[in-house]
Amino acid sequence: FHTGSTTAGNSGQMRVFTGTSMQGKGGMIDIYVGSGDSSTGGDISLSAGLTTFEDGASGGSISLSSGYSSVSSSGDISLVTMNSAVSNGVSGKVYLSTGFA
Repeated sequence: FHTGSTTAGNSGQMRVFTGTSMQGKGGMIDIYVGSGDSSTGGDISLSAGLTTFEDGASGGSISLSSGYSSVSSSGDISLVTMNSAVSNGVSGKVYLSTGFA
């Protein structure tokens, strides 16, 4: 998937969504990256847009929200690194940081 570039105005928009269910579970969106057998597995990179506008405009945001329930608990958000398959290996790290002001 790709949206085009522009020299004037807004660039394209992309949405992926599933429909609403009236008497069942809502849809699911999965994104999978292939495995590697002679190097590292594939990566997923999620980046918001930058701006070069000089009038105090902010860069794009990334929002991650769990589902809402009007009759029960909201959904979970899980951030997990996998186990190492070798005894001298380590599990992946989780980095959480903000930029400099």
